[in-house]
Amino acid sequence: MGQKVHPEAMRVGYIHDWKSNWFNDRNFADYLAEDVRIREHIVRKLAHAGLSDITIRKDSGELEINIHTARPGIVIGKSGSEVDALRRELHRMTNKQIKVNILEIKRPELNAALVAQSIAEQLQNRVAFRRAMKRALTSAMRSGARSQGGWAAPRWRAPKATPTAACRCTRCGPTSTTASTRRAPRSGASA
Repeated sequence: MGQKVHPEAMRVGYIHDWKSNWFNDRNFADYLAEDVRIREHIVRKLAHAGLSDITIRKDSGELEINIHTARPGIVIGKSGSEVDALRRELHRMTNKQIKVNILEIKRPELNAALVAQSIAEQLQNRVAFRRAMKRALTSAMRSGARSQGGWAAPRWRAPKATPTAACRCTRCGPTSTTASTRRAPRSGASA
């Protein structure tokens, strides 16, 4: 069996950016464990807020956390109380100055992570899986998602194969009805 490589590894730096921006050669393991603890805490606390992405930037004594969410009002809370509580908890965990930025996702139906969370919630609420998938697909297509291949278009809207002059397959049928390719009726055959 071959070695499997996560596809994100090929895309970092070209298509995607790093999830964490810091470098520390000596305390790498501690910084990485701290990142994992921070992410788990934020996801646990704000699971109902439609989180898409969490990026972390570290300086010597400062920690900047960008939270990409579909529902920024839930993350911020009434007059900023929720985000202040989150900042205090993270300060208690890391003993560093914390800066939290909440970034709104304008079109959540085009974000793959949020669409997957929505489908998972519907499945937990015992919605039929075909209905959940169809609803997510139609809402994404309606808001402007483009298909990268033919797989995203629903089967009932898939374009039919149009025969070309060179195609003679059984699916397309005869392509030309000119006299040279049309068969003459058999003589003496009854209809």
